[in-house]
Amino acid sequence: MATPLSLMVQPVGRTSNTAPVMLRDIVEVRLANVSDVARTLRWPTADTLKIEVRGDMTQRVVGTWEPGDEKSGFSIDAGSEITLVGAGRINSEMEFAFLEPLHGKVQLRATLRPYQARQQVRVVSDWIDLELD
Repeated sequence: MATPLSLMVQPVGRTSNTAPVMLRDIVEVRLANVSDVARTLRWPTADTLKIEVRGDMTQRVVGTWEPGDEKSGFSIDAGSEITLVGAGRINSEMEFAFLEPLHGKVQLRATLRPYQARQQVRVVSDWIDLELD
């Protein structure tokens, strides 16, 4: 059975080699409702939206929006897309920062738990390749 949600990560820029590097300066993370009905989802936080990085160096990514601080939730219309990380993101308070300088080739993907805890659905993006200065 196909999931009604799709998570996408796209590169949007290049980084300098100065930490901390904000994730929104490197990629955009978008969530699409690919079903034919509206969905009510949990508000994204650093606990429900995770960023995974693998490559030349292991990097730690820290999210600044903590569980419990979120709003009650939001609705995404059928066939619609929203931005979770990047320009125009729905949660302007949430930031992700790499604590160490980034360089070399890395792969990055996002995972999201969009529903309440009793529904343990995880939406996972494809890995993308990034070449960082």
